[in-house]
Amino acid sequence: MLSWHALHVRHQSEAIAAEALEGLATFWPHRVTRDNRGREYRRAWFPGYLFVRVDWSDPVQRLRILRVSQLLAILAVDGKPSVIPDTEIESLRILASSKARVAQHPFLREGDSVRVVSGPLKGVEGKVERLKSSRLLIVQVEMLQRAVSVELDPDTIEAVKGRSLQAA
Repeated sequence: MLSWHALHVRHQSEAIAAEALEGLATFWPHRVTRDNRGREYRRAWFPGYLFVRVDWSDPVQRLRILRVSQLLAILAVDGKPSVIPDTEIESLRILASSKARVAQHPFLREGDSVRVVSGPLKGVEGKVERLKSSRLLIVQVEMLQRAVSVELDPDTIEAVKGRSLQAA
């Protein structure tokens, strides 16, 4: 069964590792920045991590991953590769394809689960945190204990699983 897994790779080698896995579905959310000379740089949202969608029971796919020279570890729980939920990857993909200003954010343990119901980020799920006078949607990858944030209008979100938003 195909599922997303997180690979821990060498520092700043997410793109190289993704190229080594050509033919497999890979994803490493990043932003492109320019220096004062106009050169482009890709900055990973989760430095040192790459997501790959594979059938872990397939020995050929497993061997392809294990042969990647940049691979440091495969995130696992109880000795089994951890599965990243499709909804987390899809939320990151929506953010990556939008023009929203995305920034790294500390992983949160508290806050309400929400879903964006309108606008260009419709379908993104995450946590909401109030910061000064604005609100941030925090999209987390639970297994990595990492997150990215995007500023949003509170009117565009709804509570997930019947949980209500905290009073502002």
